[in-house]
Amino acid sequence: MIGMCVLASVLVWSPSTDEIKLDWKGKRVTLEAAGVAEQSATKAIAPWAYAHGYALALSDDARSLVVCKGSTRANAALAKRVQSLHDELLGPSEAKSASVIAEIATDEDLGSLCDALATSFSTYASWLASVRATTGFVLPDPGLAAYLAQPKGIKAKEWHRENEFVHRAAALELYARYGRLPCWLEVGFAWRAEVEVCKDVYCFPGRSGFVAAGEHRGWTAALAASAKERLDKPFEYDELTGLPRGTYDADLAPRAWGSVEYLARHRRETLAPLLAELARTRDAGSRVTHADGTWETIANYEVPRAKERELVERIVHPEFGAEVTRFFAQGQGFRPKPPPETR
Repeated sequence: MIGMCVLASVLVWSPSTDEIKLDWKGKRVTLEAAGVAEQSATKAIAPWAYAHGYALALSDDARSLVVCKGSTRANAALAKRVQSLHDELLGPSEAKSASVIAEIATDEDLGSLCDALATSFSTYASWLASVRATTGFVLPDPGLAAYLAQPKGIKAKEWHRENEFVHRAAALELYARYGRLPCWLEVGFAWRAEVEVCKDVYCFPGRSGFVAAGEHRGWTAALAASAKERLDKPFEYDELTGLPRGTYDADLAPRAWGSVEYLARHRRETLAPLLAELARTRDAGSRVTHADGTWETIANYEVPRAKERELVERIVHPEFGAEVTRFFAQGQGFRPKPPPETR
């Protein structure tokens, strides 16, 4: 009976917030001192990290919290680079909570983390149970992602942890600004961050199995080859932006990245207005008001594709498909047309 009592006390033990410390602005401070103790993502993961020997480091501006075994310096630097990319494109962030990106040392630890998070976020309990044996996940709301530093059964040369970190950090950064966006924008921004920071693509959400060497760095050439045959019949909107959520398509994935690259290089002034309008349209469409005045939000609501296209063509360019096709085909020689009313 004594042994059983001891076991029970271990299972229910949880460190107090005073015991958990993180690195912030060159000092070791408590969660309260850093102002993150009540933020849901930090509050959920910090006790687990403390109990399993993981270090925590908060960025100076309190926008990102990295969690990993050993030194946090490299991941903190990656987070800062991702934030700088988004700031350059979209302006300063107004996010109120730190995004949490955890690099997990073992498969067993990832399963344990999923179990711990299921207690804090009961809405996601069944989903977390389904991903506990995978290589990682992203929980946009509350703003928390995790991935394995080196999964079992995957060769080291086929798994780049830096790309895994950057992809997830970019996804969380975009979500913190605008909430859920069309899939092609979410993954397009994440892949763009990978290319800018890591010089290649190694994170392929929704994909399993072998990835050819050319797929990591060959997207520009592949898009150019396909687009040169389409200059007389440009890609339709759905051919550029139709990547389905939760799956991978070898044709649509590079086009999603390429379409975001077109926006970033040649329509930067339209990016923030476009994303803000998509967010506003999603919020309005997802809200259902009942006869008694009460309202509820439709979970996982997506802006209808026809409305999405109307916004893109109105805010970015009415010939979006033709412009992106030319951009793919012409590369560095591409020169965008001005909108019709400014010609």
